[in-house]
Amino acid sequence: MSQLVRSIVLPSRRLLAETCHAGRPHEVVEALSDAAQAWARRQAWGTAEAHLEEALRWAVFVGSVDALVELHCQAAEMAACSAEQGRPVERAAASRRARAHAVEAGRLADRVACPAWETVVLLRASDVLDRCGHRNEATELQARAVRQMIGSDS
Repeated sequence: MSQLVRSIVLPSRRLLAETCHAGRPHEVVEALSDAAQAWARRQAWGTAEAHLEEALRWAVFVGSVDALVELHCQAAEMAACSAEQGRPVERAAASRRARAHAVEAGRLADRVACPAWETVVLLRASDVLDRCGHRNEATELQARAVRQMIGSDS
């Protein structure tokens, strides 16, 4: 294991072990998300996505829609990066994962705590859908975001 990988993985593993043992799901989600971001900075999209998938499983115990939505946005963005930069054989699967997470973020967006955050979520999800070639769905989320910004939810 290289020094760079050790510097990312070992602290994450220690923190995860401690938080899992203590039964603090919020901290586990945070640690997994932080680890995913560290892997994403190294463009290790698959590893980053795996951490976010685990964080999504733990987030159920946190009970926060905002946390779930943020994790779905992050997972969608990382899967989109994987679809754009991965090997041709992996691109289609990564694009499907990106779409699934973006759609779920969009579905949950109207349940977040803050209307401004809802708009941000819709635009993030829309961006991912557009990047993955789902332009009609992207346009629908953009329209929802515009309606949210002008205060009309029709």
